[in-house]
Amino acid sequence: MCEPTTMALATFAVGAASAGASYTGQQSAAKAQNKQYAANAESARRAASESYASLQQRIDQERAATIDEQFQTAIDAKRAGATATVAAGEAGVNGHSIDALLADYKAQQGRFNANTQQNLRSTEGQLRQEMKGVQAQAETRINSVPRGQKPSFIDAGLRIIGAGIGAYSDRERWIRGNPESRG
Repeated sequence: MCEPTTMALATFAVGAASAGASYTGQQSAAKAQNKQYAANAESARRAASESYASLQQRIDQERAATIDEQFQTAIDAKRAGATATVAAGEAGVNGHSIDALLADYKAQQGRFNANTQQNLRSTEGQLRQEMKGVQAQAETRINSVPRGQKPSFIDAGLRIIGAGIGAYSDRERWIRGNPESRG
Protein backbone atom coordinates (compact mmCIF):
# COMPACT_ATOMS: atom_id res chain seq x y z
CA MET A 1 0.00 0.00 0.00
CA CYS A 2 1.19 3.55 -0.74
CA GLU A 3 2.20 6.04 1.83
CA PRO A 4 -0.52 8.71 2.52
CA THR A 5 1.67 11.65 1.47
CA THR A 6 2.55 9.99 -1.83
CA MET A 7 -1.12 9.24 -2.44
CA ALA A 8 -2.03 12.84 -1.60
CA LEU A 9 0.63 14.18 -3.97
CA ALA A 10 -0.50 11.84 -6.73
CA THR A 11 -4.15 12.88 -6.21
CA PHE A 12 -3.13 16.55 -6.27
CA ALA A 13 -1.05 16.06 -9.45
CA VAL A 14 -3.96 14.33 -11.19
CA GLY A 15 -6.36 17.12 -10.10
CA ALA A 16 -3.96 19.85 -11.21
CA ALA A 17 -3.34 18.13 -14.57
CA SER A 18 -7.10 17.74 -15.02
CA ALA A 19 -7.64 21.46 -14.30
CA GLY A 20 -4.85 22.36 -16.76
CA ALA A 21 -6.28 20.10 -19.44
CA SER A 22 -9.74 21.54 -18.87
CA TYR A 23 -8.34 25.08 -19.21
CA THR A 24 -6.58 24.12 -22.46
CA GLY A 25 -9.77 22.52 -23.76
CA GLN A 26 -11.73 25.67 -22.91
CA GLN A 27 -9.14 27.77 -24.76
CA SER A 28 -9.43 25.56 -27.83
CA ALA A 29 -13.23 25.70 -27.71
CA ALA A 30 -13.15 29.52 -27.43
CA LYS A 31 -10.79 29.77 -30.43
CA ALA A 32 -13.00 27.45 -32.49
CA GLN A 33 -16.11 29.43 -31.52
CA ASN A 34 -14.40 32.70 -32.47
CA LYS A 35 -13.43 31.23 -35.85
CA GLN A 36 -17.04 30.19 -36.42
CA TYR A 37 -18.21 33.68 -35.38
CA ALA A 38 -15.76 35.34 -37.79
CA ALA A 39 -16.72 33.05 -40.68
CA ASN A 40 -20.42 33.68 -40.05
CA ALA A 41 -19.89 37.44 -39.81
CA GLU A 42 -17.89 37.50 -43.05
CA SER A 43 -20.55 35.45 -44.82
CA ALA A 44 -23.31 37.77 -43.55
CA ARG A 45 -21.36 40.87 -44.66
CA ARG A 46 -20.71 39.38 -48.09
CA ALA A 47 -24.39 38.47 -48.55
CA ALA A 48 -25.43 41.99 -47.45
CA SER A 49 -22.95 43.56 -49.86
CA GLU A 50 -24.32 41.49 -52.74
CA SER A 51 -27.88 42.47 -51.80
CA TYR A 52 -26.88 46.15 -51.61
CA ALA A 53 -25.30 45.93 -55.06
CA SER A 54 -28.42 44.28 -56.47
CA LEU A 55 -30.73 46.89 -54.94
CA GLN A 56 -28.49 49.74 -56.13
CA GLN A 57 -28.51 48.27 -59.63
CA ARG A 58 -32.30 48.19 -59.48
CA ILE A 59 -32.36 51.89 -58.48
CA ASP A 60 -30.08 52.71 -61.42
CA GLN A 61 -32.33 50.73 -63.77
CA GLU A 62 -35.43 52.53 -62.48
CA ARG A 63 -33.74 55.91 -63.06
CA ALA A 64 -32.73 54.92 -66.58
CA ALA A 65 -36.26 53.69 -67.35
CA THR A 66 -37.74 56.96 -66.08
CA ILE A 67 -35.37 59.00 -68.23
CA ASP A 68 -36.23 56.85 -71.27
CA GLU A 69 -39.98 57.24 -70.65
CA GLN A 70 -39.67 61.00 -70.27
CA PHE A 71 -37.55 61.28 -73.39
CA GLN A 72 -40.02 59.19 -75.40
CA THR A 73 -42.91 61.30 -74.08
CA ALA A 74 -41.10 64.48 -75.13
CA ILE A 75 -40.65 63.05 -78.64
CA ASP A 76 -44.32 62.00 -78.79
CA ALA A 77 -45.46 65.44 -77.61
CA LYS A 78 -43.29 67.16 -80.24
CA ARG A 79 -44.66 64.87 -82.93
CA ALA A 80 -48.25 65.46 -81.84
CA GLY A 81 -47.64 69.22 -81.77
CA ALA A 82 -46.03 69.19 -85.20
CA THR A 83 -48.85 67.05 -86.63
CA ALA A 84 -51.46 69.37 -85.13
CA THR A 85 -49.67 72.47 -86.46
CA VAL A 86 -49.41 71.02 -89.98
CA ALA A 87 -53.04 69.85 -89.94
CA ALA A 88 -54.20 73.23 -88.69
CA GLY A 89 -52.15 75.02 -91.36
CA GLU A 90 -53.59 72.81 -94.09
CA ALA A 91 -57.09 73.47 -92.81
CA GLY A 92 -56.43 77.20 -92.57
CA VAL A 93 -56.85 77.25 -88.80
CA ASN A 94 -54.52 79.34 -86.65
CA GLY A 95 -54.48 81.52 -83.60
CA HIS A 96 -55.59 80.77 -80.08
CA SER A 97 -57.14 77.36 -80.74
CA ILE A 98 -53.88 75.90 -82.08
CA ASP A 99 -51.88 77.60 -79.30
CA ALA A 100 -54.25 76.07 -76.69
CA LEU A 101 -53.83 72.63 -78.27
CA LEU A 102 -50.00 72.91 -78.19
CA ALA A 103 -50.14 74.15 -74.57
CA ASP A 104 -52.28 71.14 -73.67
CA TYR A 105 -49.68 68.77 -75.18
CA LYS A 106 -46.95 70.46 -73.11
CA ALA A 107 -49.11 70.28 -69.97
CA GLN A 108 -49.74 66.56 -70.53
CA GLN A 109 -46.02 66.01 -70.95
CA GLY A 110 -45.31 67.97 -67.74
CA ARG A 111 -47.89 65.95 -65.77
CA PHE A 112 -46.44 62.72 -67.13
CA ASN A 113 -42.91 63.80 -66.16
CA ALA A 114 -44.07 64.82 -62.67
CA ASN A 115 -45.83 61.46 -62.20
CA THR A 116 -42.86 59.44 -63.40
CA GLN A 117 -40.54 61.43 -61.08
CA GLN A 118 -42.90 60.78 -58.14
CA ASN A 119 -43.04 57.08 -59.01
CA LEU A 120 -39.25 56.98 -59.20
CA ARG A 121 -38.91 58.64 -55.76
CA SER A 122 -41.38 56.12 -54.31
CA THR A 123 -39.54 53.17 -55.85
CA GLU A 124 -36.17 54.50 -54.66
CA GLY A 125 -37.60 54.99 -51.15
CA GLN A 126 -38.88 51.42 -51.10
CA LEU A 127 -35.54 50.06 -52.29
CA ARG A 128 -33.66 52.10 -49.67
CA GLN A 129 -35.96 50.61 -47.02
CA GLU A 130 -35.09 47.17 -48.37
CA MET A 131 -31.42 48.10 -47.92
CA LYS A 132 -32.11 48.90 -44.26
CA GLY A 133 -33.77 45.49 -43.97
CA VAL A 134 -30.68 43.87 -45.48
CA GLN A 135 -28.55 45.65 -42.85
CA ALA A 136 -30.81 44.49 -40.02
CA GLN A 137 -30.82 40.94 -41.37
CA ALA A 138 -27.00 40.93 -41.56
CA GLU A 139 -26.72 42.18 -37.98
CA THR A 140 -29.19 39.55 -36.77
CA ARG A 141 -27.28 36.84 -38.60
CA ILE A 142 -23.96 38.01 -37.15
CA ASN A 143 -25.40 38.17 -33.63
CA SER A 144 -26.93 34.70 -33.93
CA VAL A 145 -23.53 33.10 -33.40
CA PRO A 146 -22.00 33.92 -30.00
CA ARG A 147 -18.36 34.81 -29.59
CA GLY A 148 -16.12 32.37 -27.74
CA GLN A 149 -15.51 33.03 -24.06
CA LYS A 150 -11.94 32.93 -22.84
CA PRO A 151 -11.48 30.53 -19.94
CA SER A 152 -10.76 31.97 -16.53
CA PHE A 153 -7.40 31.55 -14.83
CA ILE A 154 -9.25 31.96 -11.55
CA ASP A 155 -11.46 28.97 -12.34
CA ALA A 156 -8.44 26.81 -13.19
CA GLY A 157 -6.60 28.03 -10.08
CA LEU A 158 -9.54 27.29 -7.84
CA ARG A 159 -9.81 23.78 -9.25
CA ILE A 160 -6.11 23.21 -8.59
CA ILE A 161 -6.50 24.53 -5.05
CA GLY A 162 -9.56 22.32 -4.63
CA ALA A 163 -7.55 19.32 -5.81
CA GLY A 164 -4.87 20.17 -3.25
CA ILE A 165 -7.37 20.53 -0.43
CA GLY A 166 -9.08 17.31 -1.46
CA ALA A 167 -5.77 15.45 -1.53
CA TYR A 168 -4.81 16.83 1.88
CA SER A 169 -8.22 15.88 3.32
CA ASP A 170 -7.94 12.35 1.90
CA ARG A 171 -4.46 12.03 3.41
CA GLU A 172 -5.65 13.22 6.83
CA ARG A 173 -8.64 10.82 6.76
CA TRP A 174 -6.38 7.93 5.82
CA ILE A 175 -3.97 8.78 8.61
CA ARG A 176 -6.83 9.08 11.15
CA GLY A 177 -8.18 5.74 10.00
CA ASN A 178 -4.73 4.09 10.25
CA PRO A 179 -3.00 5.44 13.38
CA GLU A 180 -0.03 3.07 12.97
CA SER A 181 0.95 4.89 9.76
CA ARG A 182 1.77 8.17 11.54
CA GLY A 183 5.30 7.38 12.08
